[in-house]
Amino acid sequence: MSQDGQDGYDDSDEEWSDEEYAAYEAESASVARARSRRRKAAVTVALLALALFFAFWWAWSYYKESADGTKPTAGPSAGATCQPDGDGVVAPQKITVNVFNSTTKAGLAAGAAKEFSARGFLVGTVSNDPQKKQIPGAAEVRFGPSGAAYGDLVLKTVGQGATPVPDARPESTVDVALGEGFTSVGQLPVGTRPLCPAPSTSPSS
Repeated sequence: MSQDGQDGYDDSDEEWSDEEYAAYEAESASVARARSRRRKAAVTVALLALALFFAFWWAWSYYKESADGTKPTAGPSAGATCQPDGDGVVAPQKITVNVFNSTTKAGLAAGAAKEFSARGFLVGTVSNDPQKKQIPGAAEVRFGPSGAAYGDLVLKTVGQGATPVPDARPESTVDVALGEGFTSVGQLPVGTRPLCPAPSTSPSS
């Protein structure tokens, strides 16, 4: 059997000194602080990784929308309510419409002429149909090669039942011969824009 200080050492009954206990507590507190710092660092890294993920996802979504052309872009013509005049521009204010009555209904051409004027068209001759045709439909829209685009707009405005009749006239005027099926002039096609007002040439005061 061993004895203290001789063959073995038994510290089961040994008591710590104040210095030893204070050193142990200091070491434990240091370990706890180090563990707390590691936890905070791990949380910070996780939050940064999450923020980077969402930033990358947003950038990728924006790029994909731009590449697909699905993201609307604002341009100088966005919301424009008029169009500047120029070669090839089609607008009611540039179209002279002659309105003819091909029926026996009195005042039919005069009433239609007022409706064309209200929609911005220029009204020329208003009278009975010089061709004296019987038109069962709403109207015949007659135009020459130089007025084909104008005739198309008038045709769409008159609406259902109007028939295009190209002829060889050199000018760009458009004739509308009203038939038995005519009731009223329709609205301008969606997207039709009037001409922008001409810039003022008067000197500023």
